[in-house]
Amino acid sequence: MRLWIRRIIFSLFALGFIVSAVGLLLYANGYRFNISSWWFEKTGVVTIDSSPTNATISLGTATTGSFWQRSISQGKPYKTPSRVTYVLPGQYHVVLSKEGFWDFARDIDVQAGVTSFFTNGILLKKEQPKQVLAVKTVRTLNLLGKTSYLVQTANDLFVVDRKSQKSEKVYHSEEEISNLLLAPSGSFAIFKTGDLWLRLDLSSTDKTITVLKIEEGESLIFGERDMVYGCGPNGISAYPNLSRVAFKEHVSVLDCTVVDLTLYSLEVQGREVELRALPLNQLKGEEQAIAHIPSKKASFGHGDLPYLIINTDAEKTYVYNTQDPQHHLIDLDTMNMAVKYDAQTLIANNTVEIHKYHINNTDSSKELLTREGGAISEVLVIPTIPYVFFVRDNHELIALEQTDLNPNRYTLAAFDRIALVLTLADKKTLLIAGVRQGVEGVFELNILE
Repeated sequence: MRLWIRRIIFSLFALGFIVSAVGLLLYANGYRFNISSWWFEKTGVVTIDSSPTNATISLGTATTGSFWQRSISQGKPYKTPSRVTYVLPGQYHVVLSKEGFWDFARDIDVQAGVTSFFTNGILLKKEQPKQVLAVKTVRTLNLLGKTSYLVQTANDLFVVDRKSQKSEKVYHSEEEISNLLLAPSGSFAIFKTGDLWLRLDLSSTDKTITVLKIEEGESLIFGERDMVYGCGPNGISAYPNLSRVAFKEHVSVLDCTVVDLTLYSLEVQGREVELRALPLNQLKGEEQAIAHIPSKKASFGHGDLPYLIINTDAEKTYVYNTQDPQHHLIDLDTMNMAVKYDAQTLIANNTVEIHKYHINNTDSSKELLTREGGAISEVLVIPTIPYVFFVRDNHELIALEQTDLNPNRYTLAAFDRIALVLTLADKKTLLIAGVRQGVEGVFELNILE
């Protein structure tokens, strides 16, 4: 063989060795050849987890979904939790799939030499609602404890025990039941039938009924240790031992509520409404005026500690933090709002929009979660998971992820009509009153494992 040929062959082998060595060195340091750019790029890592675990991971490019989607689907698939290595930089579309659950998807950005975390993939169960009580015209749903709840229809009260899977009619009235209030302990309920106020003992086997004498025009609320308070055009009163004690008179009270041994009231003051606070642990304690609300009418909305939600007839909704020593009243500037919250976050809605408000002591900022083409009702949240649940057009139960970036959205169930939705004590089940496929009653829907 001629010398020049041998030199060429040697050079080719040498070049191949150098290229291979460089390639192996780049590979060992996390570099991969990107066919799109025809060059070597340093890769990143994606750590993926979900609840429940053992969900199948599909990781594809957000544009084509080709390379990684194909590579992961071949052979043994990735399952959560997993650490996916040697991912080229770019935006990827992650899909988590598990039998019996809705797919969870999210776009993530992978950067060279950086670990990207995908750790809050909460999968909702894909189930059908199960009827637990066949009744008509459900008016209210109330939790009695960890395993039972109270159902009010037009003329009846039922207790449903989830543990025994039995229901019991505990009261029947020939006249319509209204103004139902359940004691915080769950031991008794107060309600009206006709002109009578009644107390129903739910803790006893014989379900004792007691007639109450309530001041005309008063609305009732519960306070500490199941104490009953009344607010009305003649002032504020308490009902210890079922007998009335007036402790503030000669003032018109539109509404009141109790938070941490303090009774908050909305009182008429000329053309305004005044928010006031009265300590209950000292009946002769000094009452405090907190804020003036520029409206002739106002009422407390539904919410939990520490916020007071104040709805008015002046196209305004206000929020007051009871732990705010400066007594700031925050204007959310939204009409017809029902508010739920978690920590410093308020989830609020009007008839067509749901917003997330971030609240501090003096101000708020908001982001739009959804704007619907149909009416929004029955908005609720479960603090442990990042979803908002609501009813659309009175017949679709929807779960919406709390993010403004391509949120996951699921139609959990379709009904002929949905009247009420409640989260049960286990925080894994929704209680739905409505009509489904022509069948009316109360249904349970499991949404979490």
